[in-house]
Amino acid sequence: AKKLKKKLMTDEERLIYNLKRAKKKVALLLQKLKKYDLPELPSPVHDPELFTPEQIQAFKKIGFKNKNYVPVGVRGVFGGVVQNMHMHWK
Repeated sequence: AKKLKKKLMTDEERLIYNLKRAKKKVALLLQKLKKYDLPELPSPVHDPELFTPEQIQAFKKIGFKNKNYVPVGVRGVFGGVVQNMHMHWK
């Protein structure tokens, strides 16, 4: 019966029929997609930690005091510096 109705439709009726079907499909798919929607996240709070000039000067002073090697191990397991990779086992 539907095929016969489709054959008897004019071009305009067929276009209107196809548009209605497409709109139904779109509505159905949008309804299915709604269950996958994520809730909106709160906007991130911008909290920059700024250093004062006095703090910057203090950190630079500490940095210049430090040496450019790191002693590795407990009680000198490696007797040397990491920078030049002098690793002598004791």
